[in-house]
Amino acid sequence: MQNKPSILVNGSAASHVNIADRGLLYGDGVFETMAWTGHSIRYFDKHLARLERGCQVLGLPMPAKATLTKEIGLLPDLHEPCIIKIILTRGTGGFGYTPAIPATTPTRIVQRLSTPERSAADTELRCAVLAMTMGGNRPLAGIKHLNRLEQVLAAREVATRGLDEGIICNVDGFVMEAVSSNLLVVFGDRLVTPRLDAGGVHGILREVLIERAQARGITVRKEYVYVDTLAEADEIILCNSIRGVRAVKQLDDVIFAQRDYFHMLNGLVEFD
Repeated sequence: MQNKPSILVNGSAASHVNIADRGLLYGDGVFETMAWTGHSIRYFDKHLARLERGCQVLGLPMPAKATLTKEIGLLPDLHEPCIIKIILTRGTGGFGYTPAIPATTPTRIVQRLSTPERSAADTELRCAVLAMTMGGNRPLAGIKHLNRLEQVLAAREVATRGLDEGIICNVDGFVMEAVSSNLLVVFGDRLVTPRLDAGGVHGILREVLIERAQARGITVRKEYVYVDTLAEADEIILCNSIRGVRAVKQLDDVIFAQRDYFHMLNGLVEFD
């Protein structure tokens, strides 16, 4: 029996795209990275909703849920947990930066990836505030577009400095997010997450945690968090739909020993 392909491009087995694809040339597209549990995608409808918002912002056609579900089902080894990635680009066409309107040749990529192993370090993260800063762009705020150079440079800084993760601020010194995660910060009995109206990604697990915490009477405030106030926090918690809820042990020279909110938040989603 022929092995199933781990990558589908527009519904067919493939391992390459056209070199004139605007996703390659200009980052003209959006993507979602999702956790497959062994029988379904965790928070699939929320991922699709964010993907559709991204398509609306960029003026791309949104594939039908049935199409994406069918193509995901064609991927191999779905009996075990893995990562499913969907990439949508404008495809080819247009001239220079100017795209074809409407997008007539979009590219749709569906891919299976291995899940990273979790370790004890996920509750003992060593982090730092990064020198790399994030620019503001309100039209693109929240969506997962293919322009990820800020995250690439931030991840390079994390690796060069031997850190587990890094905190990214905007040019005005307000905390935005970690390289690949959203933040929740505990100040006494206040649980805060940075506002992301001018940049950053509206993370799916962040959304789920806010909903479930508030359903239990726990308020999560969306506020502007100035970087200098992080040293006064009792806990810093990272969340990502692939890696889950993680606790920061150290940020620069500050040690965080408390884990109360980390355990509470992790308990809200650990059995999903």
